[in-house]
Amino acid sequence: MKFDHYGVPTTEDREGAGFHPVLRLHYSSSINPLFRIEYLKFEKDCIFSDEITGVRHLAFTVDSIDDTIAQLNCRVLHPKIEVSPTLTISYVKIEDVVVELMERK
Repeated sequence: MKFDHYGVPTTEDREGAGFHPVLRLHYSSSINPLFRIEYLKFEKDCIFSDEITGVRHLAFTVDSIDDTIAQLNCRVLHPKIEVSPTLTISYVKIEDVVVELMERK
């Protein structure tokens, strides 16, 4: 498991933000890449619950989402979803912290 980014919800439009049409969210990175902050602006019809969209999260790259979930004492907030041909994600809650698990191909 390797730290990938810190996700921060925002209501502001950010210059250069991308848009994911399936997830229904806008995403952009911090001006300073050292901090690895990802800003997320969620559309009203975003597929994720308020439990995900309303809080900040930590994101980690893992070898296998399934194996990681099996090893953690966590609650799945959103099951695995392929967001691109090279990336599958899932959101879990560990204690009181929302965590995005990222499996890269």
